[in-house]
Amino acid sequence: MKTRAAATAAFTLAALLTLAGCSGGTTSGGSMPGMDHGSSSSASPAQSADANEADVMFASMMIEHHTQAIEMSDTLLSKDGIDERVTALAEQIKAAQEPEIATMEGWLEDWGATSSDMGGMDHSGGGMMSEDDMQALEQATG
Repeated sequence: MKTRAAATAAFTLAALLTLAGCSGGTTSGGSMPGMDHGSSSSASPAQSADANEADVMFASMMIEHHTQAIEMSDTLLSKDGIDERVTALAEQIKAAQEPEIATMEGWLEDWGATSSDMGGMDHSGGGMMSEDDMQALEQATG
């Protein structure tokens, strides 16, 4: 039983670290170098008329990635007995990821593409965790 509890704790920690890596927030109050997604001084892909298959694939895969981060956060937020620091992190992740998804969906729309326009390539499961991992997170406690 101790092995299972340790494995569950390790898995939960790994999931939290993954979520933290996708968070748009910082703890210092400043922005991280190179991570100023809200800057209007640089050209966005939506401003380029030359979007190509790689641009569409990148935006599509990042939408999947960010969507799964929100699903992971929602899973944690639906549980009772979760440390308030973890729930605060999950809320920050959702707040950061939702506008980025909207931005990338806007790019796809501007390019006349959809997230399914990825050149016939099979990119199912483009999130961070497998379906088994997501089920384990759902079943985890504490």
